[in-house]
Amino acid sequence: GGIVTFASVENRNRLVSRIPIAVFVVFYATHFSLISISFYRNYDTAPFDLGVFDQGIWLLSRFHDPFVTVMGRNLFGDHTSFILLALVPVYWVWPHVDALLVIQSCVLACSAIPIYELARRRLGSNTLATALGVVLLLNPALEHGNLEAFHPECFLVLALAVGLYAAVEWNRPLLVLAVVVALLVKEDIALYIAPLGIWIALRRDRRWGLAIAATAISYCVIAYEVVIPAF
Repeated sequence: GGIVTFASVENRNRLVSRIPIAVFVVFYATHFSLISISFYRNYDTAPFDLGVFDQGIWLLSRFHDPFVTVMGRNLFGDHTSFILLALVPVYWVWPHVDALLVIQSCVLACSAIPIYELARRRLGSNTLATALGVVLLLNPALEHGNLEAFHPECFLVLALAVGLYAAVEWNRPLLVLAVVVALLVKEDIALYIAPLGIWIALRRDRRWGLAIAATAISYCVIAYEVVIPAF
């Protein structure tokens, strides 16, 4: 009984210690969702990219060929951003630009979580870990990117943060998931994944690292030479 009680207290303490970063994440997601929507409704958002993704995802959600008239080509004939397929179900329920803006803010906000977890494990300080997570959310580059219409690269920020956590903590299933998601964002993301693979080869596992780097580069070449021309 004493062991169970001690474990319960430990779990409760861990949960309580995560409240500050959770508050910051929720505040960021809410705040920037509202600002992004306000910018859009007041005609202060760049229309081209937003129109491309809104029309493309809407067409996919209606089971049509995603030929985007805004740019005159298939949605995937510009970049292999297959991560956008994950947003199709959202447009079945909420087929509006606001949905993209809210999702973008929430995804970027959640990027602070793996940074926080990695810092907490490595530094042994919840205060420093929370500070590093908040530093990411306060980064002007992140915030300005958040307010610049919608771009699938928002998923890359989260995928890379998770990938770094998985590489350092050597969580192979999570690492594979992060690498796959990152590559689905865009073909040239291989330029980020290949160096990560090299680091893994040098610091964690040679075969895994080289396999990740080779897979990323191969995917990039196939995307440029085969997939994009096909679309």
